[in-house]
Amino acid sequence: MAITVCCMRTGFWWVFHILLLLMVMALELASLGVTRWFKQGDEPETDWEGGLLGPTPDSNYFSDALPYSNRWDRCNDGSVTGQDGLCEMWHSLWAGGVIYILFETISLFFISATIFILILDMCRETRALWLSVVFIWNVLAWHFFALVIWSGLAIMYWDEDCKSITWNHGQSQARVCGKEGPAISLACVLFIPFVALLHTLVYLAAKKQRLHEPEGEFPMTTKGAESDRMASDNRFEVEHEHHHHHRHHNHTTKDANQE
Repeated sequence: MAITVCCMRTGFWWVFHILLLLMVMALELASLGVTRWFKQGDEPETDWEGGLLGPTPDSNYFSDALPYSNRWDRCNDGSVTGQDGLCEMWHSLWAGGVIYILFETISLFFISATIFILILDMCRETRALWLSVVFIWNVLAWHFFALVIWSGLAIMYWDEDCKSITWNHGQSQARVCGKEGPAISLACVLFIPFVALLHTLVYLAAKKQRLHEPEGEFPMTTKGAESDRMASDNRFEVEHEHHHHHRHHNHTTKDANQE
């Protein structure tokens, strides 16, 4: 008997969940690919926009689009002096971008692993389906921490005053205003819990049916198979006895004819 949840077979649910996971994957890949993550500065003199690893090519202030890591190297080798606030910002943006990419890659791995387990369960039932629940919540955890860590290191705010490049007379890092990148990432944070919760509820409902299914069907199946086996054995014994009796009768008739 097929297992159904809310009048739908689990196979249909898994296909639906795979489509939702592909949507999450597309959003996460979009957050990695978008070039504008934040904006900072006062137009038109000092405005610039940045991505995960470096300024956007069309920035006015940092128009060379040199990656944050290279700018941080200049601070370390003494090429840049008296700009502690900028050096702190380069280091924070570089570290935040690397951590976000790393954590997002791990999140994408768990999405792929979840999809693989669901496809495997549709092809043949597997007892490893519980791993899909663990993996799908890992998708949320890694993505959530990626956004939180990046936002903290970059000092990212939404629609705040981000006109200053540095604070405290150039000695401290200034905040940035989030743009498309954090917006897409935040959409994932709001969307993934819905997908994870739905998948968990469907899994628990399906598991409950699987636990109760053997109690009602397995004994009947065993009893039927046992009855068929006993009937087959009895039929074999009757046929064997009849064959033995027939041979004995023929032998007796032959002896009587000889006499």
